[in-house]
Amino acid sequence: MRIAPRRILATLAIALLALTAAAAAAPTEDPRDAAIVLYDQGRYPEARIAFQALDTAGKADGSALYRLAFCASVAGEDAEHASILARAVTSLEKETAADGSIEAWFYLSNAYRNLGRIADSTRVAADTASRLEAGKWKEPVRGVDLFRIAKLYADQGRDDKASAWYLKTIEALAPEASKYPAYVRWARRYLGDLAMSRMEWEKAAKAFGELVAIEPAQPADVHNLAVACVRLGRWQEAADAWKLAGKIDVAGGDDANYSRQLALSAAAIGSLPALTPDGRTWDLPSKEELETLLIEQAKVAQEAHPAALDGSGTAPAVAPPPDLAARLKEARRIFVAAGLEYAARGLPIRETAFTKGFAALVFHPEQWEIAAPAPGP
Repeated sequence: MRIAPRRILATLAIALLALTAAAAAAPTEDPRDAAIVLYDQGRYPEARIAFQALDTAGKADGSALYRLAFCASVAGEDAEHASILARAVTSLEKETAADGSIEAWFYLSNAYRNLGRIADSTRVAADTASRLEAGKWKEPVRGVDLFRIAKLYADQGRDDKASAWYLKTIEALAPEASKYPAYVRWARRYLGDLAMSRMEWEKAAKAFGELVAIEPAQPADVHNLAVACVRLGRWQEAADAWKLAGKIDVAGGDDANYSRQLALSAAAIGSLPALTPDGRTWDLPSKEELETLLIEQAKVAQEAHPAALDGSGTAPAVAPPPDLAARLKEARRIFVAAGLEYAARGLPIRETAFTKGFAALVFHPEQWEIAAPAPGP
């Protein structure tokens, strides 16, 4: 059957109209938004290319330039980072002078801080907070903007305000945390660090426990989780955390392995002395005083063990003193308590144990038991 030319033209016109409508209805991703998605996911090499394209096209505002500068820094391009950051500051200053968005104020504060202009950063952060508190800005609801407000309060040193906003951030980002891992990590780390500084160990354990659950976990965060558990007397949890720290930091995991063994010993003992032998809390002795305590307690075990030979090169064939068992038990409790304090402070427990001669006592609990006298002839 032959179709008339007029009908063919009409059909083509209808098809063209449908395609045009579909194209208009189809969402088109803004290049800036696409670059920000890459940046927020921590895909900095890709984000750098995307922001460079925006900059080349003359479409990079101050916030985009700041992100581009950060990407250059991650790539180790220090000169490029400095050059772009200077341009970002100029642009952000103009944007905030014209009121600007929370994003612009946030990145200007960050830029000043990166340049060492702390007073300027604090001033910008305070100006932002005053605008929000005065009702000049509507309180944000997006998780990313909540994060920015939290960081601006932190830049002023207003920890309680910052904590409240970081908690809001975590709650708001929960449904899409995988899209913003850097923001969630930063918020939880801030809450954990603040809790540690205030000796709020339950809060610290919670914050670092949730932070460590975000892969890939960082050794420093896992160590802080272990420390919080030590302060709470949760020895097995501390041992588990240090075990993880050793796994993810294979090259430098010796301290974590020594720390883990001390925590396992504490779990086996059940309780440790709350005070040092001279009646102080464990946070008071210096590094050198802790080392002296470790050496003194180790000597009790070493002298009671068959490995402690007399001058003739043979173990002394004498019965142990009747109070030796009690002395060993107490010496071990002090040794483990001092060792855990040493480890919790981030001091070099492995090196010290090795150089001071008590490494074996960390890993071999049987050496804290009474040794049988050498058999007679």
